Amino acid sequence: MAGVEMTQVVENDLFIARRIPDTFAWAVGEIGADADQSDEAQVALVEAVLNNTVRVASAEEAAAICNDGRRPDALANGEPVPVRPMLLGASLVAGHNALEAVGEVPYTRSADEAVLWSAHTMQDAKLIPVAHLGCAAGASYVTVKENGVRWADEKAFVARQQQTMGVNGVPYDPRIQAIVNATHRRQLRRPERYDDLTLDTFTAVAQHVTGDRGVVSYVDDGRGVNGHVEEAAIRAYTPGYAIDGRALNESGHQVLAQNDDAAANMAKRLAFALRKLHLEIPLRHALNTQVNAGHGTLFVPGTPTWLVKKKNGCR
Repeated sequence: MAGVEMTQVVENDLFIARRIPDTFAWAVGEIGADADQSDEAQVALVEAVLNNTVRVASAEEAAAICNDGRRPDALANGEPVPVRPMLLGASLVAGHNALEAVGEVPYTRSADEAVLWSAHTMQDAKLIPVAHLGCAAGASYVTVKENGVRWADEKAFVARQQQTMGVNGVPYDPRIQAIVNATHRRQLRRPERYDDLTLDTFTAVAQHVTGDRGVVSYVDDGRGVNGHVEEAAIRAYTPGYAIDGRALNESGHQVLAQNDDAAANMAKRLAFALRKLHLEIPLRHALNTQVNAGHGTLFVPGTPTWLVKKKNGCR
């Protein structure tokens, strides 16, 4: 907020959060229009995020859910949604986007076949394909790619790319980023590639390859944009830990949160499964681009972002 000195660091015994300079001035979304962005409100929000960041069961670490801030409802079998790492669109949307960004997804006129190829590649990489009902990132898959290309050369977007790559210890490389951007541009010049790609494509493929535990639903309580009232973006590098979305909602808060440690793990595993270890860093750039473009597509300008890391001694 103009003229007000804003808190830059919030911490508890296990984690520390730092505000980054970028505030989505370039964003075009609607989420967060009614959020309280005062310093007091943001500190309370981030404290709630840190206090509701908990251990992820080892069996769930490979099954990232969406960074959707609404209250997780249930898996397709009725089981409560377990705490899992978060990626934009859940693991299947994020994984498919990343594999496309490095030019690995075979060209096909059938979106089902393309997404199924990505899902099988993820399984080869010991990752669990997950999607969720009503996913804005899945429904806006092409729009997010288009916006990432449109913003690729804007100084504010490039600055955000640099600020957010640093959270996972990998420096932003403009040469690698240029290759990712060029690949997206080349794919978008063949729009028939996406003619039959819908949100149902991702949920159907996740159901097919993973079963009921691969499809998640969230609660739309009628507020904001289809129940979305997120107050900030969270970029977390907290291996073994993730936000308990149900508990955070019960505390009265919503965020769009990305586990960059899960993105790093996905990139490493996919590169190994493809037997192309040189693709690990491009895949990490691709995942960073997807979440930044996705959040810019969803959030209103002025939305804060916090980078969260473990403190020394947190295991």
